[in-house]
Amino acid sequence: MLSNVLSSYIEHYHEPQSCQCRQCGCDLVKIGEDTTEQLDMEPARFFVHRHIRAQYACKTCEIITAEPVPPAVIDGGMAAPGLLAWVMTSKYLNPLPLYRLEQIAAREEVRLSRSTLAEWVGRVGVALQPLVDRLTWHLLQGSTLHADETPVAQLDPGNGKTRKAYLWAYRSNDLEPGPRIIIFDYQAGRSGRAYTKLPARLARSSAGG
Repeated sequence: MLSNVLSSYIEHYHEPQSCQCRQCGCDLVKIGEDTTEQLDMEPARFFVHRHIRAQYACKTCEIITAEPVPPAVIDGGMAAPGLLAWVMTSKYLNPLPLYRLEQIAAREEVRLSRSTLAEWVGRVGVALQPLVDRLTWHLLQGSTLHADETPVAQLDPGNGKTRKAYLWAYRSNDLEPGPRIIIFDYQAGRSGRAYTKLPARLARSSAGG
């Protein structure tokens, strides 16, 4: 049953219109249930968190007291953690370009420009850097480092064209103890120099952490 796999489900109870026998008119007795299941989903839904912080004043001291603004991934920004997670997951796991996310939001009458989305991606990357450094430290503890590169199209500013760049993936060895780790690194080429840049940079970041 699907409900044995998914922890979230909604039950709909359906009772007959009449609890009397259609033939003799006697009262019916419940003898069991017949259950069928359908898999459903809810599309991405935009909503607003409104934080209301009450302000209190001391008339004697003329001091105003209020709860501080809760910490956020982007200070002063309008994006809540759930929205940022949706942007990052859609872009890097699905993967959808930012203009597609802009179109998805527009269909829900939410205006999210590509420039705003791009800024969010960069700010989230900065916020996640300590996590990357920690994963890097664990990755360097292993005796084996697997590497592979994937070509990606990169815009060439000023020429109106694209050129080939590479996204390198460095992976831990499943046969060694510890968590499974994959770290991605962008490079303009796939030469041996590009291959050796990341381990050296990872070592510097680990030493600094």
